Amino acid sequence: MVLSITAALFGAGKLNIEPLTLACYALTAVLHLMCGLSLDDCRFFLPCIEMIVYMSSPGSTERRLEGFPRDPRTVLTALKLKPDVQAFACCQKCFALYASDGEVPDLCSFKETTTSKPCCEPLFCVKRVGDKTQNVFVREYFHQILKIWLGKLLCRPGVEGLLDRDVFAGSSGDFGADIFSGDVLRHFSASDGSTFLPSRPSEGRYIFGLSVDAFNPFLNKQAGKKASTTAVYMVLLNLPPSVRYKVENMYLAGVVPGPREPSLTQINHLLRPLINELLEFWDPGVWYTRTPSCASGKLVRAALVPLICDLKAARQVMGHGSHSAKKFCSICSISWEQRNEISEASRIPVPAERFREYALEWKMARSQSERDKTFKKHGIRWSVLLDLPYWDPPRFTIVDSMHTILLGHLHRHCSIIWGMNATHGDGGRGRKANANPVKRPGSQAVISAAWTIRSGTASDVVSLKTNLLRDFCLENGLLPLNSPTSFGPLEIQDKVLKYVRISRTPNPLICNS
Repeated sequence: MVLSITAALFGAGKLNIEPLTLACYALTAVLHLMCGLSLDDCRFFLPCIEMIVYMSSPGSTERRLEGFPRDPRTVLTALKLKPDVQAFACCQKCFALYASDGEVPDLCSFKETTTSKPCCEPLFCVKRVGDKTQNVFVREYFHQILKIWLGKLLCRPGVEGLLDRDVFAGSSGDFGADIFSGDVLRHFSASDGSTFLPSRPSEGRYIFGLSVDAFNPFLNKQAGKKASTTAVYMVLLNLPPSVRYKVENMYLAGVVPGPREPSLTQINHLLRPLINELLEFWDPGVWYTRTPSCASGKLVRAALVPLICDLKAARQVMGHGSHSAKKFCSICSISWEQRNEISEASRIPVPAERFREYALEWKMARSQSERDKTFKKHGIRWSVLLDLPYWDPPRFTIVDSMHTILLGHLHRHCSIIWGMNATHGDGGRGRKANANPVKRPGSQAVISAAWTIRSGTASDVVSLKTNLLRDFCLENGLLPLNSPTSFGPLEIQDKVLKYVRISRTPNPLICNS
C-alpha cells in the first residue's frame, strides 16, 4: 500500500500567512485547544479580535484582514492542527459502526449471533438548522487515521532518527529499565519468521502499546448524573522513555461517545478501524513515498504488543472474564475453587493457540445461550485483537502498576494495616479527631444548592438535603465550625431562610414562611 507524503507536509512549519493574521490564528488555537474555549465561543471571539485589530490601525490592516475566518475549524486547518479522521455512524445501543462515506441504513442491522434479532436502533434523527431540517447521525465516532498520523510524526525534525535507533542498545545489562529489556520484544518475530526488531536501514519496524480507559467528562464522581466516556490511544514504544509519553507524541485513535461506556464485546466495534490499519502495517506494511532520511521512500511495519489498561478494561479488551469469574486468571486455566493452590504444576500458562481456539468457539456459537455455556466453561470471549495473527493475550496483557501497587497494595498498607485515616488527627495515636465527622457533599451538588438558595423559592430551599444546607451554612459562617452536627434540620433550614431574607430582595414566598 502506498501513502503519499506531500511537500506541504514537510513544510508544515512554514505557513504562508500574514504575521498579524497568524498571531490571531495562534491566539484562537491556544484558547480552544489549551484553555478549553468551545467552538461556539471561538466563533464569537474571531470577529471580535478582527474588529480590535482593524480599529487599532484601519488603514494598514484592512487589506490584510480580507477573508478573515469566522469558523475556528478553518483556523485549525490553516495551522495544520486538525487531525485526519474517518467518520462513522455509531449505534447508541450496541456501538456498531457504519462508515459515513458508505451506505448507512436507517436502522442498525447488527446481530450478536446468527440466530439473534437485529439491533434495529435508529441511526438517524431530524435536526433543525434555521428554517431547514436535515437528517443527521444520532451519534458519530471519529477514528484518527494511523497511517497519516505516523506520516506526520516521521516528518517532524529528529523524530525518525529516534524511531529507527537500536532499541536494544544499552538495555541488556539493566533489566527492567525499559520494556525492551525483557525477552518478549527481543524474540518477537515478524511475518517472515525473522526477528521484528530493531529497524532495518531502509525499513522502519515500530512497536505500539494500546490503552483503553474510561473517564467521567464532567468530573462529578460524587454528585449528579454519572456519565462515562472511553478513550482509545496508543504509545509508540520506539521513542525514548523521556519523550515517549508526552501528549504530542501519543496517538489518540478515538473517543467513544457517552454517556455510557461499551459493555463486554461492544468495545470490539470501536477497535475494528484501528485493527484494520494495524493489519496493513503488519503485512505487507505501509510505503511512505518520502521521509526526511529516505527521499526515495521507506517501508514501515508496525505491531501492537502490550495492552496497558486497568484490570476491568484489560479483561474486556482481551476477551477474558472478570477477576470474579469461575476462570478468573488471564494467564493460566486455574479455576476459582483452586485459587489457593500454590504449586507451580497447577498454574500452567494457557498457550495463545488454545486461547484463540476457545475464543473462536465462543464466536462461532449460533445463539447467546451457546455462548454463555462456552464462556462458563473456558472464561474467554472473542476479541477483535485476535485478528492480529501475532497477538498473544496472556503474554501481551500487562498488569497495571498504578492500580495494582499505588491504589492496591500501598492503599491497603496505609489505610488498613497502618490505620492511616483522614478522621484521625496528626499525632493522635489512633484517637479520632472528630467522633462525628461531617460528610461533605460533592462540588457539583454544592454549586447547584447555592444557586437554588440564592435564586429559588422557600419551597425550593426547604427541599434541599440537610447536608447541602449545612455545607452552605458552614461556608457562609452561619454555623460554628467546632460543632456543626449539633443543629437539627429545622434549625439549619431556619438559618438559611433568614440568610435569604437579609441577602436579597424580599421574596413573598420566603417572607410568609
